[in-house]
Amino acid sequence: MSKTKHQHLVRNVPNTKDNRAFIKQVNKMSKESDSIWKLFIKYRKPKKGFKYGSGGSLKRENANAFSVYIEDRRPYGVRPIDNVWSRVYKLQEENNILKKKLAIYSNPYIDFSEDEIKNEMLDIESYVIDEVLVYEEKPNFLYILESHKKRYNQLKEALEYVSNRQNDW
Repeated sequence: MSKTKHQHLVRNVPNTKDNRAFIKQVNKMSKESDSIWKLFIKYRKPKKGFKYGSGGSLKRENANAFSVYIEDRRPYGVRPIDNVWSRVYKLQEENNILKKKLAIYSNPYIDFSEDEIKNEMLDIESYVIDEVLVYEEKPNFLYILESHKKRYNQLKEALEYVSNRQNDW
């Protein structure tokens, strides 16, 4: 069994007036029977001297064939797929909030007081300033600097959390 590769219903239908009329007739019968589905055409196989436009489109008169696709004719917001995408976006937002909370709760400085955090930050600032002045003497200076940057960022997050927690009381 081969893998499905395309989203069309059929392709390479000769671009004739009769074939286009047939698709139009099917859509008319579909609408009369209250179907949610309708067919639409995308023109393919450009005639000699013509090229595909943006998005792979062609004008009807410039195409030798067309592909037929099926779509839901219900308005946006009523289709079940719209509800699925809405749910996906809500879950992504929830996931981002949970990631931020996880980062806070996995922060080793979360239980420090505001003064303890500020003292730690001052220690890092003075250490980094001292190290920058004599960095030629340290072969692993960039590694040390990066680890202090990470620690400093954790302290900033913890300080923000602790400050907000105290303001909530």
